[in-house]
Amino acid sequence: MSRGFSLVEVLVALALTVTAVCALVALIGLTTRANGTARITTAATLLAAAKLEELRAFAWKVDAAGQPLSDANLAPSPAGALSDNTPGYCDFTDATGRSLAGGTSPPPEAIFVRRWSVAPLSSDPENTLVLQVAVTRVRRTSAGTVQAAPDDVRLATVKTRKAA
Repeated sequence: MSRGFSLVEVLVALALTVTAVCALVALIGLTTRANGTARITTAATLLAAAKLEELRAFAWKVDAAGQPLSDANLAPSPAGALSDNTPGYCDFTDATGRSLAGGTSPPPEAIFVRRWSVAPLSSDPENTLVLQVAVTRVRRTSAGTVQAAPDDVRLATVKTRKAA
């Protein structure tokens, strides 16, 4: 009776072990990418929610005399405000969510571009606004130009006038 393993048995065991380790390495890479994407999506969602709450806090009500009161920040936005960097309806933030600047071009440290739109609801334009916020990641190409990635997050809500 011989003791130990034959060369064929050792090679088969080694092949199975290498295959399992390669599968685990691939799984670790996939998990790391998924966690990074989830982190970015969570940050973008928080930025969008914060801007939406800021917009909802502006005055949009009716005074005691029944006259509408509106904050200037709730003026209807121009067409394309959610897709273009429109001054007054766009800002750029760093990785911590700190607002860096508005305008049409992101500063070098910008990670996200946050755009918002304010539009009257077509069925009740005098009393109801549709507020939308889109947050996308900023990507820089090797040529140094800046391109926004497809929208990571888009949130919307309505705001109706309330009596003062």
